[in-house]
Amino acid sequence: MQLLTAGKSNVTALAFAPTGTGLVAVCVNHVPLWWDLPAAGSPVPLTDKAVYSCGSFAFSPDASVVSWIADRQRVERDRRAGAARVVAAGPDSLVSDQIVCGPDARLVVLTAESRDEFHLRALAPGAGGGWAVAWHVSLAGITGWGLAGSPRSERFFVWEVPLTREGPARRFVARSALSGEVLAETPAPLNYAGGFRAKSDGSALVAFKNSSLYYWQPGEELERVRTGTLTHYRDLAFHPDGHHLLTGNNDTTARLIDTRTWQVVRQYTWAVGQLGAVAISPDGQLAAAGGAKGRVVVWDLDI
Repeated sequence: MQLLTAGKSNVTALAFAPTGTGLVAVCVNHVPLWWDLPAAGSPVPLTDKAVYSCGSFAFSPDASVVSWIADRQRVERDRRAGAARVVAAGPDSLVSDQIVCGPDARLVVLTAESRDEFHLRALAPGAGGGWAVAWHVSLAGITGWGLAGSPRSERFFVWEVPLTREGPARRFVARSALSGEVLAETPAPLNYAGGFRAKSDGSALVAFKNSSLYYWQPGEELERVRTGTLTHYRDLAFHPDGHHLLTGNNDTTARLIDTRTWQVVRQYTWAVGQLGAVAISPDGQLAAAGGAKGRVVVWDLDI
């Protein structure tokens, strides 16, 4: 077990590199930090500009490039060059809301051109180290309140919410990361949900509302799940085996849930305050949880 410090405020996001050799953590009003694992010495700031909140961390396959959303702009850090820059996802008028990694090193980005005009774009690596738009879908009167995907899957998920009461019903949608087309959908009449995560093979989506989980496998109905945990969920992370889910709750305990039975099979209580972020490494060997006052714990995950 290692205890790291990412700042002085609450930890809001954690992400393991796809190689499993690095961890990114960020706190409120702080810059995101990178640790080589196992951590030894000081972390590397990914930028010199602190913002109130940033997240949606995405990586190149070799983890040499890290990108994230800060102040509704997509920031990209080339770790080899040691430089960060703002990278547009389309026309200059666009702002970026969320990013997920897709297959073939592509990124799927949710963007907004105005208050009521939202788009999905896939960015594929282009010539000279830049990006090219592989496809573009206008959501036409709909916004995406949640985005989830995996670099191991050709499918990603969106929670599509109408911008007006007269619009279509709220729904969870599975789309192709290769074309943007709709593959499956299910009604999702929730007034709030958070923590959107996809299984690594793209076979299911999970989200939370307060102390309930919502689980959807395309082709089946949306399932509401209660595990007996009364505290509210704050973050979720799938294990790569697809059968276990790590949760950060509004207390000091991280819980590992077996998604076949929805029973808590492991509990990890750390002296880092209320947990605001959790993550599992791509090989499933490590887990991380972030709490209050910038404290992050990394441990060997035994399943």
